[in-house]
Parts: sequence; C-alpha cells; structure tokens
Amino acid sequence: MPVKLPKYCQRRDSKKDGTYYAHQPSPDMKRLLNVKYKVFRNISDLSDYAFEINQRLDNALRKERKSVTVDPQSVRGLVHHYYGTTHFLKLKPNSQSDYKLLLEFGMDFMVRSSNKTFGEYQFKAITREYVDKLNVEITHKHGKHRVYHVNKVFRRVYNVGIKHSRVNFNPFTLQELEVPVPNKGQGRGIWSDKQLEDFISKADELGHHSIGTIALFCNTLCQRPGDMRNLKNSDIKDGILTFTQQKSISHKGIPNTLDFDMRSPSLKILVDRLNFVRERELEIKARIDAGETLYTGNGLGKRKRFCCIDDRPEGFLINYETTGTGLSKHNVIYSTDKVRSAAGIPQHLQMRDNRATGATRLGLNRLSGDEIMSVTGHRDPKMVQVYLRAASKMRSNALNKVFG
Repeated sequence: MPVKLPKYCQRRDSKKDGTYYAHQPSPDMKRLLNVKYKVFRNISDLSDYAFEINQRLDNALRKERKSVTVDPQSVRGLVHHYYGTTHFLKLKPNSQSDYKLLLEFGMDFMVRSSNKTFGEYQFKAITREYVDKLNVEITHKHGKHRVYHVNKVFRRVYNVGIKHSRVNFNPFTLQELEVPVPNKGQGRGIWSDKQLEDFISKADELGHHSIGTIALFCNTLCQRPGDMRNLKNSDIKDGILTFTQQKSISHKGIPNTLDFDMRSPSLKILVDRLNFVRERELEIKARIDAGETLYTGNGLGKRKRFCCIDDRPEGFLINYETTGTGLSKHNVIYSTDKVRSAAGIPQHLQMRDNRATGATRLGLNRLSGDEIMSVTGHRDPKMVQVYLRAASKMRSNALNKVFG
C-alpha cells in the first residue's frame, strides 16, 4: 500500500536523481511565510518539514484574520473595546501587559468539543456552562493559578461591558474557583541548587540542552524565559551581552567577563554552557556531513532529525534541537514540563521561577531593593520586597539551624 504524503507534497522519479520527494508550497505559504519549493530524499524529513510549515501557516493565517477584521459582537471585539476604556488605560504599563497576555491567552484557547477559539464566539452567547468547560481544560493544561487570573481579567472585561451597556450578563465568577496560594519565597517558587542541577542534567540526558541552558540563564541573570530565548548571537558586541526586557522595555548590558564578586554572579558557568552546547552541535553536524542519519533521542515525543548551525538563519544564541531555530513559548513550556517530570522536580516549580530564585539570591547577598530592580527591571519597589523578605527569612532559618 502506497504511503500517503502530507498535503502539498509529491513523490518524483528521475532517471538522473532517482526517487525524491518535493514540497510545493501553496500561495498562502509563499505570501505569508516566503516558503519556496524544497526537495527531500526521504519521507521522514519531508513529513517533519511539512508539519512545521503547516503549523506556521495556521498561526500566520490566524494572526492575519485578527488584524484584518474583528467582529464587534465577538469576545475579541469586546476585549478590543475594553482596551480603549478608562479602566484599562489607567493601569500601569506592567499591569496592561499582564492583562493583554492573559486576555490573548484566553481568546486563543479552544475547548476540546468546539471548533473555534473562545475569542471567535459571540460574547452574548457565552454561558456559565461554557465558562466551566473552559476552566476545566485550562486547569488541566496550565493549573489553578492560570485559570484564576484568566477568569479575573475576563470578569473585569465583562463588568466594563455591562457598565457601557454592551453586555447584560457576566458569565465569569470567581466564587467557585480556588484562590491560588502566592509564592512564599521558600519552598515554593524557589529552585534549590540541587534541583537546578538535576533539571539541567536530565535535560542533557534527554537531548534537550537548550532547555537546560534557558534555565541556567534565567537563574544566573535573574531574567524572564521570554527574554532569554530571544537572545541572538548579534547581541554580543565588544564583549558585552546586551538585550531588552520586553515587558518593561528596559535595556541591559552584561560584560562578558569571568570576574565576579558577591554583587555580580559569575558568567563563567554560562560561557562554559554555551561552549558545551556548541561543541555538541559541531559534533552532530560532522556526523551528518559524513553521511550518517541522526535523530535526537530526546524521549519527549516524536523523534526528529537534528538540525545544525547551518540551518539557523536567525542566529539565535540558544536553539531548539528539534527545529534548529530559536525556542517558542510552547517549546519552553512543553519541554520544561517533560524534563521536570523526568527529573522528579515538584510540579509547582516553573521555568520563570528561576528568575525569582536568582533575585532572591541577590537579596541574600544583601543587595538593596534599588540594586535588585536595576537587574530584574521591576518598576514597583513593592514587587522587589518579595525577594528581600524571602532572603531575610532564609537567612533567619539558616541562623536558627546553626544556633537554635
């Protein structure tokens, strides 16, 4: 029985080149992704490539539909109306960014039994029964913390809609939701040195060096995963690693030096890590050039061909093994979950908690609140007090163990 090829893929037979497989992009692929005709020697590589292109096309078409027209009677239209209200505009920039992230997350979410995203529904047709289904699936995939805050922001959107006579009923209620326990600094949301070491070792064992590298960067530099995964080779100029914290639009520059003291974490471990990953890439590239067909034995799902440095036009500093390009948000969340489970690390520890861990370490080294803010990019001193209180509690506990 002949093998069924993916859409836009063909098998070709040539007297000169033998049998090969071709991917003929659709007009939308050419227009939105600038994809060109491409030839493969085996079905495996063709299927992986076609799957990736189709995913990118779906995302591009969805973004195009959002940018072109927004139905004013849809949930997305109600949210767009909320963005122009006084309630939203009076929020601080960080809060506005958080609201947009949560609202976009909720609007792009699709309940399993439906054929469209939440944002595409008519906002007057949303019932509490549908919201309950939405909450169940968000809780299952992302936890109680996420579902609580998604409900919180949508509840405010609907309340503003009621105030402006656009909505008659608010299907979002927080009464039946469990209020998430905030991070207490110690034991929750803080990675121990052993846990970080185990996480990186397991990531390397599973072939996901990039995820271990992201964790190390977030922990050492006290930065968000989103900023670290977007680092590029061009960000290192004249021995300085420069990047922009997207949430606060704060520009940072870190000297590429191995000197360190109590106030600046050593960069040697980061340099060694990047060298280790690059050596691994060069080793695999040499074996592929020698004619060997290699796969990443990552154990995290479908096995894909390892893509090397030459396949990476974007020049990301940290690249995802199975695609050969920079990591997406989904790559980080999915792989972190798998590596964390395999390493036996508590589920409440998230990749972003490495930033809090690094900031708490700065507090242990007796940096002031202003000094920590200059590193983390926080604008509100109250946010930094969380790290200072956690550091003070950890010092107190340590003294009690020694002298108590």
